[in-house]
Amino acid sequence: MLYRGGEWRRLDAEGVILGVTEEFSFEQREVVLREADVLALYTDGVTEAMDTQEELFGEGRLKQVIATNARASSEEIAHAIVQAVTEFAAGESQHDDITLVVLKLTSE
Repeated sequence: MLYRGGEWRRLDAEGVILGVTEEFSFEQREVVLREADVLALYTDGVTEAMDTQEELFGEGRLKQVIATNARASSEEIAHAIVQAVTEFAAGESQHDDITLVVLKLTSE
């Protein structure tokens, strides 16, 4: 998912996009990152984390956390996402792992 200037762009490709498995073919795509872009790569363990009522964290909450923290560093954005998911789940055991990579292009 790419957050650019207040707009969202879903980066879809066939196959496993983030993960490690044997004998998988991967589709290659390119995107040119611009200054202040936030690129979040995540597994479904992020969006499918459940709270006590078995409601999913979902893509909407993920987008909200990224947008709210878009001016922060990639490390701070990743931390904010993990913290939001953890608080949302409120101690409920999760059925999947959380894998997350956040990239942010800066002029520094």
